[in-house]
Amino acid sequence: MRRRSIHITLTVLTLLVLLVGGFLLYPLPVEARIPVNSGEAGMDAPINIPVGIFITSIYGIDFRSEQFTVTFWLWTTFPTEAMKEIAGEEYKGFNQIEVVNAQNRVISPTDQFVVSNPIDGTTYAIAKFTSTIIQHWDVRNFPFDRQNLTIELESAGIQSNAIHFVPDTKNSLVSEELKISGWNIKDLQMKALNYEYRSTFGDPSEQMGNYPRIVVEIPIQRIGGRLFINSFLGFFISFIIVSLLYFLDVDSRIGLVMTAIFAAVGNKYTIDTYFPNQSAFSLSDLVQICSFGMIAVAIVTTIIGMRLKKAEKLEQVKIVDRVAQFGFIPAYIIIIAIGTFLAVRG
Repeated sequence: MRRRSIHITLTVLTLLVLLVGGFLLYPLPVEARIPVNSGEAGMDAPINIPVGIFITSIYGIDFRSEQFTVTFWLWTTFPTEAMKEIAGEEYKGFNQIEVVNAQNRVISPTDQFVVSNPIDGTTYAIAKFTSTIIQHWDVRNFPFDRQNLTIELESAGIQSNAIHFVPDTKNSLVSEELKISGWNIKDLQMKALNYEYRSTFGDPSEQMGNYPRIVVEIPIQRIGGRLFINSFLGFFISFIIVSLLYFLDVDSRIGLVMTAIFAAVGNKYTIDTYFPNQSAFSLSDLVQICSFGMIAVAIVTTIIGMRLKKAEKLEQVKIVDRVAQFGFIPAYIIIIAIGTFLAVRG
């Protein structure tokens, strides 16, 4: 009886082993065994394509129109045969890269070179671009502002499941000979990303467009000491005029108040023609508000003083003048100083 139980137990264990082994060794459907790569089944890994840039000139910085113009050399290195299969014989790298945030892109027909290396099967291609870039400026700290000149380079027609841009950070830089009047140029920065468009662009496959992109940033910092005085000189003159009012007789102040108004309004028109329209509060807004506020105080105190003098209350006229002299004038200086300090620090 005992031998029979052992025999049955061994038989059951043998059947279990055969069932489990058969399940593990049974071939899966082909679809189940394809490794997933880059988000799509059956696709090879994207080809890494180094992309580098050398900035030769930056000019036409226009805050009102929100643009600047840049000239640069752009190069790529890619596997020749693999890219022929993906993009065709005409692929040169630079001819299928667009400047996304540009009004226009011009590739010099005489400054482009393509060199194939039969030893390692790669192609090196370089071309000279000139583009007018759309730039959104941050002028909150003007004239002590810092800007990031941005160039966005994107693959035209070849999506990120086929190629991947790799920034050539070692060789990408701004020419040492490049100077921008009134600005200090900092080190160039690059980063790679895949940009997904929330549209299929009418593709029957209904797949969203996803393209490799290189973002190039050139930080610049304005040299603003002298420009600060020149830009707000009219406002500061109006403040000085208003400050001197309180040393004069009440009846002789109206003419100086009008002079202060004209100085401030003229300066405002000059500033407004330089800046783009923006909703953010800036140092320029602070100076304008404080200056017009001081003019308003001068008008009010002059009217009050004239009425008090007419009522022969001369001591009260002096009290009103002292409040303006030792209250509003120091407040103006302190507020402008703090605002300027914060703008310089960025």
